[in-house]
Amino acid sequence: VSWALMPQSDPLESAKRAYLEGRFEDSVDEITPLLETLKDSASLRDANFFLGLNNRALGRETDAGKHFRAAVRQDPAFLP
Repeated sequence: VSWALMPQSDPLESAKRAYLEGRFEDSVDEITPLLETLKDSASLRDANFFLGLNNRALGRETDAGKHFRAAVRQDPAFLP
């Protein structure tokens, strides 16, 4: 599957794609404002999980841990 051919209308999916392409700062920049607008817990869980992954890739362990914990608070059954 080519990520370039997938629809880009969902900002969270776009940010996930940026992470998978190794564009960690771009992904953080896309996800961070979404935390203020996302309403459902699954989307908030995913946003925080990907912020954790991006921050870990960027060597920001404290920020990564904060977002991983937030992902689990959104969905206590979540197992990455």
